[in-house]
Amino acid sequence: MLKRILIILLAALVGISFFSAFHTADLTEYQRLQEAPLHVGTSFTIPVHPILDDPDVLLPALEHAASQNHINLFRTSVGYDVNDEPYTLHFVLLATDQTAFFSEFRLKDGRFLNPTETK
Repeated sequence: MLKRILIILLAALVGISFFSAFHTADLTEYQRLQEAPLHVGTSFTIPVHPILDDPDVLLPALEHAASQNHINLFRTSVGYDVNDEPYTLHFVLLATDQTAFFSEFRLKDGRFLNPTETK
């Protein structure tokens, strides 16, 4: 009887340890992906202005600036949706093939986008 209890406790401990390790690895990967743009570029801020709240104005301006300066843009927006759920949105505009951004990611399947596909 004592032997069965010890086996059950040991099995539970192994299960909890596995779940904890899996959760920690998942959280670490998520944080690494969230911080990827910080490791490969220079931070910039978009000024607060009513006209810049309109994506139909802002996105073409960002695309024009990136194309003119031969730079890639990575913008992360964090907020809450209409259901008060948190979200993270990554805006990626590749104006050149030269970027270290993709070295931060591993693809399970497929390929990375090229500059033409991000416009």
